[in-house]
Amino acid sequence: MRKQNILLRAAAVFMAGLLLFSCDKTQKVTELQLSEKTASFEAGAGDKTISVTSNADWTVTCTADWVTVNPKSGSGDGSFKISVPANESFEVRSADITVTAGDKTQTVKVNQLSLSPSLLLDKEALDAEAEGGAFDVTVTSNAAWTVTIPADAAWVTADKASGTGNGTVKFTVAANETFDARDAEVTFTFEGQKKTVKVHQAALTAFLNLNPETVAAPAEGVVAEVEVDANVAWTVAIPEGCDWITADKTSGTGKDKVAFTIAENNALKGRTATVVFNGEQDQKKEVAVSQLQAAPSRQTDSLALVAIFNATGGAENWHAERVWKLNKPINEWYNVKLNEEGRVIQVNLLKSTVTAPWKLPAEIGDLTELTNLRIIGCQLTGAIPEEIYNLTKLVSLYLTNNTPTWTLSPKIAGMTELKDLYIDQNPNLTGELPKELGQLKKLVNINVAQTGISGEIPAEMSGCSSLNNLMAYKTQLTGIPDNFDEWPALKLIQLYSIPGLTGPLPASVGRCTKVTSVWFYDCNFTGNIPESWGTLPASCVQLRIQDNKLSGIVPAVIRNHSKWGAWNAAKYILPQQEGYGLTTE
Repeated sequence: MRKQNILLRAAAVFMAGLLLFSCDKTQKVTELQLSEKTASFEAGAGDKTISVTSNADWTVTCTADWVTVNPKSGSGDGSFKISVPANESFEVRSADITVTAGDKTQTVKVNQLSLSPSLLLDKEALDAEAEGGAFDVTVTSNAAWTVTIPADAAWVTADKASGTGNGTVKFTVAANETFDARDAEVTFTFEGQKKTVKVHQAALTAFLNLNPETVAAPAEGVVAEVEVDANVAWTVAIPEGCDWITADKTSGTGKDKVAFTIAENNALKGRTATVVFNGEQDQKKEVAVSQLQAAPSRQTDSLALVAIFNATGGAENWHAERVWKLNKPINEWYNVKLNEEGRVIQVNLLKSTVTAPWKLPAEIGDLTELTNLRIIGCQLTGAIPEEIYNLTKLVSLYLTNNTPTWTLSPKIAGMTELKDLYIDQNPNLTGELPKELGQLKKLVNINVAQTGISGEIPAEMSGCSSLNNLMAYKTQLTGIPDNFDEWPALKLIQLYSIPGLTGPLPASVGRCTKVTSVWFYDCNFTGNIPESWGTLPASCVQLRIQDNKLSGIVPAVIRNHSKWGAWNAAKYILPQQEGYGLTTE
């Protein structure tokens, strides 16, 4: 029994061991593996599938409400899909997905990028004219934004200071009232980022206009008004020394008027001036002012005489008994004569009247009724003014024994009444005789002796149909015409002591029908006496040709002339320079 019990007990132990071995051999180990441990997404919506490897049932859980998992459970190998919607925030987000199988778990890290903030402007620069204006800027954005204008750019304003998403901002640029361009930078700020719009405005364009730009004044004067249209400050500049124009103001700003007073013109010459308006921005406009000359009158004559008197230096430079007394009527002035209308017709300043050097002023030309002007030995010097040719009624002109600088002008042709022209004993008279002298039909006497006159006597002087006396001795002449027979009234020819006269004596002299005196001595003429001189008229009582380079036997026709004896040939004809000589045999 005991043995049986032992056997039973042993059998029981064996069976228990066998049973235990059988159980250990069939127990399973849970497996769980995922294809990825991380699921990353862009900001936009997306899906991603995760593969599950397992030998057991599994479940998927996620506490983030923005993550969707499907399916949420499975058995054995399988998969599940992770879906995320678009991230509409500007923050990155993350979540954990847990997969559980038995006692095993695995985690998938879900990451999604944030939305990128953006803002686009349809304009990056605004260019405004000086007058200003309104400008629209279109905003395209996915964020909230603000507009900032610099504090020192109050000239730019916006209709809104902020917005969200898309929109339009209207900028207003005020008028620029300065002459400097200006700039500002407007800032759009969104999510820590910035975009700018550069605003540039042109400077105000400065202008200065005048109306009128020319003023024509009568001799008696006038008040002329000039309108100024400007947007700048300006000044008025009247030329220095122009005391006949005055202005009621010399400066101003913007639109205004300036009244110019043009004084009476008492001179027989028009006058002009340019008045300048200068703007502060370098604008420059001019008003051309012209004024007519005064009508000739006793007043203009008296002013001209005063100008002459002042030019001499005044009373201290005059002979005490001849001083013009300015407080007396001009008809009481020494050697001044008037006509019935009170106009000056004669001025005679004879030797020693003026005792110091002086210059003839331009006002001499204002004595338009003058018929006789004589300034003889009165220390006249300087240039003779061109205005002297205004004296078209002058009959007699004497500027003898002075030292003015002068060259006769072709304008002398306008002195058609001239009979006497005495400008001799003046070493500073130079240049050639103008051919226009031949237009002086009434000229009787011309004396340019003892001057610096040079060149040739123009043949056109034969046009001086009244010329009696030609005196040009002791000059620098180098030639004479051979048409003296065409000078119908010629009586006296004095061309002596002129080294520049060479060649043969002019044959035409012998055909002059009214000549009384022929003086060609002390020159450098060569050859013999032209036989044509045998026909010199009986009125020719003087023939002086000594001290030249003449040679040969005096033609018989000359020796037989009725005045041969009166000519005193031994003294005035036959003697010549050394090495030369004329004979009668």
